[in-house]
Amino acid sequence: MPRSVLPLLSRPAVWALPIALVLVGLFAFNTVDPLEFAGYWDATLASSGIFIILSSPICAVVSAIEGSRLRVGRGTQIQPTRSGTAIYWQRLWPSLALGAVLQAVAFLLAARASWGAPGIPNPWFFVAFMAVIAAHSALGLLLGRLVPLPIGIPVALLLSFGWLGFAWAVPFFPPRYMAGLSLSDCCRVQYAMDPRAVATTIVFNTAVFGVLFLCAASLATRLQRRTARRRAIASAAFVAIAVVVSLAIAAPLGPYPTQPRAASDSHCEGDSPTICLFPEQERTAGLRETITTAITALKKTGANVPSRVDAAATTSTATTLPIGVGITSTPPIIVTSLANGFLQPSRYAYCSDEKALQERQVASMTIVSWLVRHMATPETGVNPESVPGFKDGSGEITKVLQLPPAAQTAWVNKTLPALTDCSVPIDLP
Repeated sequence: MPRSVLPLLSRPAVWALPIALVLVGLFAFNTVDPLEFAGYWDATLASSGIFIILSSPICAVVSAIEGSRLRVGRGTQIQPTRSGTAIYWQRLWPSLALGAVLQAVAFLLAARASWGAPGIPNPWFFVAFMAVIAAHSALGLLLGRLVPLPIGIPVALLLSFGWLGFAWAVPFFPPRYMAGLSLSDCCRVQYAMDPRAVATTIVFNTAVFGVLFLCAASLATRLQRRTARRRAIASAAFVAIAVVVSLAIAAPLGPYPTQPRAASDSHCEGDSPTICLFPEQERTAGLRETITTAITALKKTGANVPSRVDAAATTSTATTLPIGVGITSTPPIIVTSLANGFLQPSRYAYCSDEKALQERQVASMTIVSWLVRHMATPETGVNPESVPGFKDGSGEITKVLQLPPAAQTAWVNKTLPALTDCSVPIDLP
């Protein structure tokens, strides 16, 4: 990078840094819980993406101030022999450096409960966040060069916040990944970031950055009308192509930028049940022991229990039970996850018959309560009343518990597969 001839302390990025760091710190300690994704680096780095809602507008404003200095002729300190690109790059790079510092601090704050965890952060996440910041910074630079600063700053803020907020809220999913903010929705430990989401963010924002920056740099020299028209057409065509490519990449994606993790990432141990967990989950003290004890207790009832508990699975089968425990799950959460795993991926079928639908809703809650009650035993060290969502002493679960033990188990074994089959009637006790 060529050495800047502008005094560093005169740069708006330097003035903005202390204020921006305070905002990032306040935002981090009030809205981000590092324990939610502690130990899983994909989730930790992705969670820092929520901070681009601060860093991008801040960098856009800083760049607008830099652009306004060129607009009013304050850029004369730069060596006049340089090209327009070099002149404007000297004005832009401090904003990018500011954004990188803010995102790095955001990551460090989000990762304060993850040090020592296996694996490393995926650097492409950071590249995607920087592409977003670069695009917003180039927008601010162009606005600062084109319009007076009292107009440029509010317009930069409006466009920056407006685009991020609009794209995140719109029901059409590809713009969410083009804006980049939705990358922060990754990931529970059973999932990984979908590379297509990251690619969409990088492709779109890199293209926007390139076009906006070159448009700003072209203002450094007078262009003939025909040349200016050609550049405008070429820029518009390039952005249009980037939009089409980004939409094509993101088209298969749903509301979340995730995909199931590969089963090969997990580690399996034990027999009856065989328990397969991801490395990050292995940090949870006593996780395997709690699962084994809970499943063993449930088997004693005669219930149909799969022989394999798999964190990589998403569907309950006769042989495999999915488990959705987090990295810091407690025994009550583990028991709840096991109980709900029997009803995955869908708790019940949405039957057209209103009565059949209501019966399946009641039956599914009753089955989960029954499973929890028989896994939350003194051997697991879990009190049923401490399990989230457990209901006892009211409703259908009371009727089930009044049946003989063998009749309880028979009802559960019969009703569980019927929940997702509208052709099979549900017999509530």
